[in-house]
This record gives sequence, C-alpha cells and structure tokens, in this order.
Amino acid sequence: MRTLCTVTQVREAERAAIARGTPEPELMLRAGSGVAELLDAVAGEPGRALILAGPGNNGGDGLVAAARLAQLGWRCAIWPYRRSGAAGAPIDPAVAARFEWVESIA
Repeated sequence: MRTLCTVTQVREAERAAIARGTPEPELMLRAGSGVAELLDAVAGEPGRALILAGPGNNGGDGLVAAARLAQLGWRCAIWPYRRSGAAGAPIDPAVAARFEWVESIA
C-alpha cells in the first residue's frame, strides 16, 4: 500500500479549504461523492455496499458515499460505529431511510 498523504497533510488541506470559504458539509459531499463515483465506475454495474460509518467526519463522508451509490442504484448497508443514524451528514433523510442499518456483523 502506498501512502498518498499523511493525516496531518489532509487535516491541513481541510483547514485551508475551510479558511478559503468552502463549508465543511461541501467537503464531505465532494469526498463521499468522489468515492462513490469511483467505486461505481470500477464495478461497472450497481451492486451491494457495506459502509462502516464512525462518529466523525469520515463517517459522514461514508454516508455521503452510500447516498450517492443509492442514487446510482446500489443497495447500501450501513454499520454505524458510535454513531446514531445519519445525523451530521449532508444527505437527504429520505435516502438514509432506505439504507439497511446493520447493528452487528456476526
């Protein structure tokens, strides 16, 4: 695996983008949508996706990715870790309601 950038570099880039006027929800939309578009292009057709969504902004990015995948015809399951639903993620609540929320993986 090749490191593209460090955590420090990503955090600094996010701070700089916000300082230039890009709202944090917009950064989430860009990140999550980008991941979803790439996955959809690589897969070639809609399928099933399991998103592991934690409590922070990366979890929000994952929920945005799931929402975009759902718009593209994917079936998305969300495994929330220390997260209660889609709160804080800039996604349509109606889309989030269509996710399969997984309580445990056994």
